[in-house]
Amino acid sequence: IAISPTAGATLASSSAVVDPLLDMLGAKKIGESEELVLNVVAAVTNLLFYDVPSNLLFQDENKQLLCRLLRPLLLESYNVEALVETARALGNLSRHADARRCMAGLRIDEILVILLDHDDAGLVFYVCGALVNVAADPDCNVRLMNSSPIVQKLGKLLSEAPPDDPALRLVAVKVLTNLSLDPSIGWTPTDVEAVRSVLEQMPADCEEVAMEDDDEQTISDRNQLLNLSQELLLRLPQVEPGAGEEVHLSVPSGGGGRRGAAAAGEDDGSPVSPPPKKADAPSDRPRTGGGAAAAAHHGSHDWACRYPGCTRRFASEAKMLAHMERRHAAKA
Repeated sequence: IAISPTAGATLASSSAVVDPLLDMLGAKKIGESEELVLNVVAAVTNLLFYDVPSNLLFQDENKQLLCRLLRPLLLESYNVEALVETARALGNLSRHADARRCMAGLRIDEILVILLDHDDAGLVFYVCGALVNVAADPDCNVRLMNSSPIVQKLGKLLSEAPPDDPALRLVAVKVLTNLSLDPSIGWTPTDVEAVRSVLEQMPADCEEVAMEDDDEQTISDRNQLLNLSQELLLRLPQVEPGAGEEVHLSVPSGGGGRRGAAAAGEDDGSPVSPPPKKADAPSDRPRTGGGAAAAAHHGSHDWACRYPGCTRRFASEAKMLAHMERRHAAKA
């Protein structure tokens, strides 16, 4: 029901709906009531999509309560569905500054960084979505850089992510872009070189996997990925032999450090390096189902490729089957 914009916004403003959801989330344990908890978190995530003043989930006390209730689910690492649904909820919740501060206070941001190593691509996608918002917050940015190996893990993720999954690579580059917005925060030379290596390879990777029948979302993700990667690459400093423990990214003339929330990958038409821009998290629209019935997906791409190890997702079953025939038939 929450998928309907009208119904969803109405439900989110009703204490008769919100209060029982929060009560169940606090009273039920994932090990004892797995399907119920998964569906409750999915419902909460869908309602969090409606960021309007009437949404009771965005009341100050409820945002703090949700952070406390969601934290234990992140530690249920054996249950991928619980992790996915929780990461989705935190992605929507982290659009609010006070929620980001609460997440940092509970060290949820550190848990998200740890989950960047997870082998489930759908989970990593949603974890990155939450980290895009956290990294865009100046205070949280400093904490992330000082308390976790986030740049190292993102560099590793980009080097290992399949070239034909531009959505996952794009959201990882968005996190790196937001981490780079504060020029006063140093990066290790090793991290700079690792990120530079994968960004320099990005155009060749994108060209290699581009297909004439790619859907509009895939093409859009790939174009944003190329643009944002190039912008970040231009600001990476050259690491000289004997460089210290930290180096600092450059801020182009007129950049002035942080600035407004321009869309990630937006092209301003300038022939030179544009000022740094905050990258926006991908929109996680409400989706059907929950628990075992819900498939992890990127954006509105609900159909996951069935070939083992492939992380591509598609807007329709027909496109997914066509991809499998084109890419994996010879491997079967």
